[in-house]
Amino acid sequence: MDSAQDWPKILNKDAEPLDPEIQQMQQVLISESPDWLVSTKDVQFSSLIGEGVSAKVYKGIYRHLGQDNEIAIKKLDLTAGNSKAQKNLHNFKQEMDILIQLNSPYIVSLYGVVAEPRICLILEYCSGGALYNELKKDTKIGWENFFQWGSEIIQGLNTLHNSDPQIVHRDLKTLNLLIDADNHIKIADFGLSRIIKTEQRLSTLSKLRGTYCYTAPEIYFGNKYTYKSDIYSLSIILWEIVTKVVKGTYVPPYSVITLFGLKSFNELIIDLTDFCRNLIKFHLISRLLYLSLKRR
Repeated sequence: MDSAQDWPKILNKDAEPLDPEIQQMQQVLISESPDWLVSTKDVQFSSLIGEGVSAKVYKGIYRHLGQDNEIAIKKLDLTAGNSKAQKNLHNFKQEMDILIQLNSPYIVSLYGVVAEPRICLILEYCSGGALYNELKKDTKIGWENFFQWGSEIIQGLNTLHNSDPQIVHRDLKTLNLLIDADNHIKIADFGLSRIIKTEQRLSTLSKLRGTYCYTAPEIYFGNKYTYKSDIYSLSIILWEIVTKVVKGTYVPPYSVITLFGLKSFNELIIDLTDFCRNLIKFHLISRLLYLSLKRR
């Protein structure tokens, strides 16, 4: 396997300074999570496949137990002086803790973490990319895709919500749903997710997070984020898929959803009534979209 010298220059320890707290986290990972540490000697980068506000994602190879595994390498932006570095570090720790807790075919798997020279998550690689990009393609998606993908997303959410302690995703959207080589959906990107343990932690869940057209209306009014808020996001995703199936073209949810979601219920349900008046899934999505938490 190639050595750490083959890593991108951006990962070299002298390429960018780190805050003392980041350096401390590196040592914590080395001392407290030895079973999850991955050596740079076992990792090879190939290409940049994604970039967000808090991280860059590379495709790579991980040599483990004598086998070469395709992986996604999530390299966090923890540069000294970056105002969001501490927040990114906190979200990384949350994501790592959650992925270690989960073991499900409907959740992207964690292989481990690189602590030095830069903190990176070594994740399962899903060659099909994001569901969002699949829906935007000029290709047909059939009802079999809707039922399969919908079932897999629901089972993935069920894994989160039935965990002990419970986990809420808080940023469920088609960009964070990945398709593997066998066309199965896996939930990814747990940087905004939270493990619900105490009332103190619950108090932090009233902060607005996620993407607005997927965010449940109650969050905009200061109510706490619960598993039912994830359910609302699920309804928007199912609407995206079923709209693609029926219309043959992708319709972005923000084109019919207002900032506070107050108009979304009526407009979405009118569209779905026109498309699939007699389908069971219409009733399912209708229930998931209710503004009332008791009815959702």
